[in-house]
Parts: sequence; C-alpha cells; structure tokens
Amino acid sequence: RIGADERGRGIDGDGRRMLMHPRGIRLRKNGALLVADYGNNCVLEFKPGDKKGRVVAGEEGKALPTVDPLKDIDNPLTLPEEEGSLLKQPGDVCEDPEGGFLVLDTDECSVQRFSGERSARGETL
Repeated sequence: RIGADERGRGIDGDGRRMLMHPRGIRLRKNGALLVADYGNNCVLEFKPGDKKGRVVAGEEGKALPTVDPLKDIDNPLTLPEEEGSLLKQPGDVCEDPEGGFLVLDTDECSVQRFSGERSARGETL
C-alpha cells in the first residue's frame, strides 16, 4: 500500500506518499510503478519496496498556469514559460520503447514525452 488521503500531498507519519486523485498507473520494465497523480499535478515513480516514491514529471502541488488570451493580448496563443516542466491534471502515463514515458495531460489536452528518470522538461507531442 502506497497511501491515499484526502489531504493528498507529501509523506504521512508512516512514511508513505500521500496521493490526491491518482488516475493512471503503469508498471515499468525495471519493476518501478509510475503513478499519474491528477490532484497533485505530477507523475511519481515508486521503485520496488519504496513507499515514498519520487516526482519524475511535473512538480508536486504546482500546476501549469492557465493561458488567458484576453489578458495577454500581445501573445494570446503563447504557452506559459513552464510549458514542458509542469503538468496540469495528468490522467494517465505509459512507458515508451526508449525507456522514457508519455503523460496524458488532461487539462492541457496534450501528451508530453519525458526521457528518463527525472526529466526537467517534457516534449509536447
């Protein structure tokens, strides 16, 4: 058991990662479990025996900001600077054949590819 809680962020008193609305999970070839944590806007990886896990895409609790074309009239279709490093409500995750992983970013209606253990930026496909 990894742990799920309505508080949903960080590590609980028993040393388990608290999740907030986890949506997608995938088992990697190396035995690690990838979890798309919708409520925390990140993807976590749990290696075998690991209760804490670690963030491998996005940033726990920090979402990609919403682009408002009416407020940014000079660049209405420009993506925020955080595009590629932050996620907004990831719904699913899967491993790609090259060892990276793909994340379905539901609120942004996009798929991002992250290449490896901890990628600073994803590539929007």
